[in-house]
Amino acid sequence: MTDALGAFAATEIYSSGLYRPVRQFENRKKTNVFQALGIGDGEATGAQLYYGGNGLHVTAGLYVPVFGASARSDTDGFKTIARAVYEFNVQDTTVAIGGYHIGGKVARKLIDYNTEADDDDNVQIIHKVDSIDTDALDRTSYGIDLQVESAISGMPLMVTGGYVLSNKYNGIYINPTSPKKTSATYTPTAQDKTGFHLDAQINPFDTFGVKAAILGVNDDKFMVYSAGLEYSFTQNVRFCFEYSYTSSDIPDTATQNYSGSDLLFMAMVAF
Repeated sequence: MTDALGAFAATEIYSSGLYRPVRQFENRKKTNVFQALGIGDGEATGAQLYYGGNGLHVTAGLYVPVFGASARSDTDGFKTIARAVYEFNVQDTTVAIGGYHIGGKVARKLIDYNTEADDDDNVQIIHKVDSIDTDALDRTSYGIDLQVESAISGMPLMVTGGYVLSNKYNGIYINPTSPKKTSATYTPTAQDKTGFHLDAQINPFDTFGVKAAILGVNDDKFMVYSAGLEYSFTQNVRFCFEYSYTSSDIPDTATQNYSGSDLLFMAMVAF
C-alpha cells in the first residue's frame, strides 16, 4: 500500500516514470507524462505478481485507489493493473521497451466538499472531505515507454520516454447551485487526456550531469520544454537545478496563466 506513489509502487524498476520516485527530473509534473496525467502517483492498495527472467519483466495485479489505512467499507470492486518490459542489448547499449494497462472500475459514494463563495460570487472549494483521487476510480489507460542506457565518448547517457495512448475517466465538474451559498452540484465529465514525454541526461563528469526534456499533453494543448543541471557534491549530497517553459495554445486570462516558466532548485542530503 502507498499513500502517494501510485499503483506501480515497488514493482517499477525502470526510469520511465510510472513509478514516481524513479525519474530523471524532479519537476515531474512538467517533464513526465505519466506523472503529469496522474497515472503514476496517488493512493493505492492491492496485490501484484511479478516475474523476471531472460530480459522479460511482467507485473499483474488488482488494487483500489485508496490508502489501506483509510479505506472505507463503501469501496466496491477492484481495478486491474498490468505491466510488461523487455530488455535487450545492442552492443554497449541497453534498451528496455515496455507497456502498461490500467482497467476496471471502483464504485464510490459521492465525494463531499466544503465550499464557500468568494467576493465575485464564485463558489470555491476550501476543503476536500474525502481525499480520494476521483479520476482514478474508473480510469482506463494504456501506453508505452522506453529506456536507453549508453555512453557517448565515455560519458554515461540515459534516455527515457513515454506515450499515453489512452487515458479515459470521468472527472468531477463542480457547478455552484447559486451565488453566495456554500453548496454545489457534481457532474461527471468524460475525459481522455493523452500525451508524451522524452528526456535525456548525459554526465560529462562522474559528479556533473546535464539534462533536457520535452512533454506534450494533447487534450490540454500545451508543450513543456525543460533543461536542468545536476551536481553530486559527495556520495550523499546532491544539488539540482531545473527550468521549464510551458507553451500553450490557450490564451491567458485574468485569473489563469496557461503559458509561463518554472524554476526548481533543490539540495538533497542523505544519511
